[in-house]
Amino acid sequence: MRLERHLKVLNDKANSNEPTLKVAFASSNRKQVNQHFGSANMFLVYEITKDSSQLLENLQFADEAQDGNESKLMAKLNALESCQMVYCNAIGASAVAQLMKRGVQPMRIDEQLDISNLIKSLQKQLIDPTDPLISRFTKQQNAGRFEKLAAESWEE
Repeated sequence: MRLERHLKVLNDKANSNEPTLKVAFASSNRKQVNQHFGSANMFLVYEITKDSSQLLENLQFADEAQDGNESKLMAKLNALESCQMVYCNAIGASAVAQLMKRGVQPMRIDEQLDISNLIKSLQKQLIDPTDPLISRFTKQQNAGRFEKLAAESWEE
């Protein structure tokens, strides 16, 4: 499945020290998570902080026959590899393995949950991270910030 349209919102926010999540949602209506990962024709990618959320990308994929050909997943996997999480209604084992290999956590949900409610839930987790997954992401971000500071030149 090839990437057909890619709307990318330029983020003019200065890099803050606030923990963020980059999360994709498989949706056909831009309101609910309602698609299977492999057959999803649209993903909405958000940047989420404890106080805000911003749509960064709208990825639209061309419709193709569902013939079990896993090579069609590559465009999706490549487009989503900068995300930390991907929400969908269903996902095959191969896609799970390939996302995990890229450091992206697939999140399978059974119901057609509203994206806005999922974002609110993630924001609560950023405020008080009791979920080990969210804690892991925020610790990775903090470790990356320390490495960047350590690499900078220091003058006395």
